[in-house]
Amino acid sequence: MENKIAIVSGGFDPLHSGHIQMIDEASKHGNVIVALNSDEWLVRKKGRCFINFEERLIILKSLKNVYEVINFNDDDNTACDALRIVKNKYPQTEIVFCNGGDRNINTTPEQKIADKLNIKCLFGIGGDYKKQSSSTLLKNWIAGETIKRPWGSYIILENNPKRYKIKRITVDPTKRLSLQMHHHRSEHWVIVSGIAEIELDGKITLLRIGESTFVQSGIKHRIKNPGKIPLEVIEVQIGEYLEEDDIVRFEDDFDRTK
Repeated sequence: MENKIAIVSGGFDPLHSGHIQMIDEASKHGNVIVALNSDEWLVRKKGRCFINFEERLIILKSLKNVYEVINFNDDDNTACDALRIVKNKYPQTEIVFCNGGDRNINTTPEQKIADKLNIKCLFGIGGDYKKQSSSTLLKNWIAGETIKRPWGSYIILENNPKRYKIKRITVDPTKRLSLQMHHHRSEHWVIVSGIAEIELDGKITLLRIGESTFVQSGIKHRIKNPGKIPLEVIEVQIGEYLEEDDIVRFEDDFDRTK
């Protein structure tokens, strides 16, 4: 083992040119150990993982500048446990923790434990800006994909994580969504085809083409198609967390365990 280790951490889901550039530059500071985030961490961050942990592990191990890949406990959404693992494994080796261009000393939660373990934090590794983003790649990939549901389907037209998401929802005749509520997002609904029966906090109204309504977070709501043609709704979600697991269901016409 050389006299210095360079730790990089992340989900690498999927691996892209920005990751390669970061790893290559980190290798100039020591043998690169990749602290690879879990599938559960990716689910918390993005709603699901694109490539599972074992496959990401194999891909990263194959890179010429990667010395070792480790797993670690990322339940706190930091790489603090990874720093402890590497320090315990190589106690006499100089260690640096390499961060990309989107991090600084004020936005790095690992800084405190790094100082305690005598690990130096480096910033701007791979460039002074974030060259590419796995989340952006997946956002562009998923946009336009039709997601089937028992009541119809929806298409994500645009997805800006932590700001807004735009969907086109299609509800089949006589079908309805579950009676539900969201903790973290509000929604604007605009009817573009058909007739919608809207239930908001126990009050039912009918909306027709061109009409709209606003669903505040915390309010029970439901959409039903009482007509004979498909109902189409443009939904704009606003909030800091827009994943599908922010749904509390109170009544549902479908068995979602199947």
